[in-house]
Amino acid sequence: ARVTPASGAAARSPSRAATRPAARSRSAASERAEAARRDLVARIAHDLLAPLASIRAIAETLEDGLSTEPERHAHQLGSHVTRLHALIGDLFELSRIDAGTLALSPETVSLTDLASDVVADFAPLAAQHNVTLELAATDAVTAVVDAQALSRALINVVVNAIEHSPVGGVVTVDVDEHEGAGHVRVRDRGPGIAEADLPYVFDAGWRADAARTSPRLGLAGGAGLGLAITRAILEAHGGSASAARAEPGATGGAGGAEFTLLLPRP
Repeated sequence: ARVTPASGAAARSPSRAATRPAARSRSAASERAEAARRDLVARIAHDLLAPLASIRAIAETLEDGLSTEPERHAHQLGSHVTRLHALIGDLFELSRIDAGTLALSPETVSLTDLASDVVADFAPLAAQHNVTLELAATDAVTAVVDAQALSRALINVVVNAIEHSPVGGVVTVDVDEHEGAGHVRVRDRGPGIAEADLPYVFDAGWRADAARTSPRLGLAGGAGLGLAITRAILEAHGGSASAARAEPGATGGAGGAEFTLLLPRP
């Protein structure tokens, strides 16, 4: 029997119909990725332009001899330059990660000592913003890591915790060992993270609508690169980075958020 064009089209239509949902799904995912990329670029541009505009205004004030507080303006210039340097460093680090050229120099390192150094370095910054940064590590825990890269990963999490801490808040860095892996946990008493947002907090440029996304301070800018770099560094070590809602403490304090950096032991 001969198949008519109409019946042939009918025979083919189910196959075409089956591909439509998949095609729409790919298209929607592509549109979301493109929208996220545009948003990330816009925020990076803002984080670059805002301090540049301030630097230009302060420089003109100093050049014209109109400043009555040159020392304060000089300090502000330094702060803006530091912020720009950090953002450009994050962009450079992300470019190396995307290109697969992140080079590590692993060695046996005391995670306890590394965390202690980060706490010592950033406790004054936390204190300036009425936040207490403390170390809660009782055991010596080691891991095979690139100390400089891991320090950067931990610093990103610590700064994030300080940013989202209320006045009088406490950020705790804890180091322990469990099931053959080293754990570095950073807990704050801030607004916490919505359960639905937890899978996305380490995505570059991600920002939700929850209170967590409106930091009290502006220490790391708004581009949202730090936690993405942290996850990439941990994964390059064969470890992982995760986030969770912290339960209220026994003293009745606020819950907040808890970030865990997991690293294989030697």
